[in-house]
Amino acid sequence: MLMLLAKILSVGVKPHFTQEIIEKTKLVNGISFIGVPISLFYAILFLFTRYFYFSFVFSVGAVLFGITLFFTSWLGHRFSRNYVSAVAPLLFGFVNVITGKDAGFYLAFIVTTIPALIIFDTNKQSTFYIVLSFLILTASVVCQMYINPLYTISYSMMLMIINFSTVLIATLTVIYLYKKELKNSKEIIIEKQAEILDSIRYAKRIQKASLPTEKYIKKSLTKNE
Repeated sequence: MLMLLAKILSVGVKPHFTQEIIEKTKLVNGISFIGVPISLFYAILFLFTRYFYFSFVFSVGAVLFGITLFFTSWLGHRFSRNYVSAVAPLLFGFVNVITGKDAGFYLAFIVTTIPALIIFDTNKQSTFYIVLSFLILTASVVCQMYINPLYTISYSMMLMIINFSTVLIATLTVIYLYKKELKNSKEIIIEKQAEILDSIRYAKRIQKASLPTEKYIKKSLTKNE
């Protein structure tokens, strides 16, 4: 399982990448892939409870999140992070409208804003996607005032609890991935610093061995006098 996760996180990582780009790529892959099991969970839940349209929507959602890995491999992490930061709020905004406020899918917007704080290089980029998520959330809530849910979900209260639990798990997972990559980067930096210091010490030993000793220099000077 851990080996599979490592392979997923490493999709699109090239040998010539710097440590910073490797870290960003792995974070984008990890954050994107979280959406796959979440979407599949809801797809199966709605399938077994006979809400087939909702099940289909979340099946499409699983594909939308999963294809991010291919985008990372083909087009790089910069394209993928923009893609997933736009697709995630759009998907849950649509779901929020068709399921109604009682289902509680608006809670997903907590998760859609967290990646923007982590995977972008500048505050301007992060702010853009946070504002985008907020606008989509606002639009979906306004739509709920004028559009009735597609179906009334009989277990909406339980679904609200499930949604809260899912958001909590997804948030903790994103934080875990972020801390894991930071830890790995720190360990690599410490290792490289140790290698540099070892090289400096080795060079000093060679230099010291190749230079004549102070005793030899004094003896030579005395002999010349």
